[in-house]
Amino acid sequence: MTGYGRAALEELRAVHGVLQAIDLATGTGLEEAVASQCVTEGVEEHADVVTALVQSALSLRVVQRAAAREHWREMYVGTVQADGTVLEGYVDLVYREDDGSLVVVDYKTDAIPAGALPARARYYAPQQLAYASGLTAATGKPVDPVLVFAAPDTAVVVPLSGTAS
Repeated sequence: MTGYGRAALEELRAVHGVLQAIDLATGTGLEEAVASQCVTEGVEEHADVVTALVQSALSLRVVQRAAAREHWREMYVGTVQADGTVLEGYVDLVYREDDGSLVVVDYKTDAIPAGALPARARYYAPQQLAYASGLTAATGKPVDPVLVFAAPDTAVVVPLSGTAS
């Protein structure tokens, strides 16, 4: 979440909704999607922050690679882990690399200093690695999980394994 007040969770949902709806390569539909999602989430007064967060994510190479390849947004993943725990969820973005491998992208909008990124990535890693494991089991393909930390003025990609960036 952005950490910009009580509306942080709603902003997060608005950002995800916009990134699900717009053209990832060009940003076409951004203004309309932001307006719609901000109304839906009740954060119209934060439309500028939502727009900036989405634009920062769109600027990343990993998102542009997804846009140029076969990709899926808000993809359902369900798997049974080795300990018998059932894991279900929706992956923000999955795309197929040129070699057939998959990249799993999870958008984060946490307002944290750059020095805290490694600790925050460790916090989010178990879920993302479980999704990657489930997709590998289902497809037989290697999966490279990454986190995208979007901030209003920049975004950072944190690979959890492999070399996606």
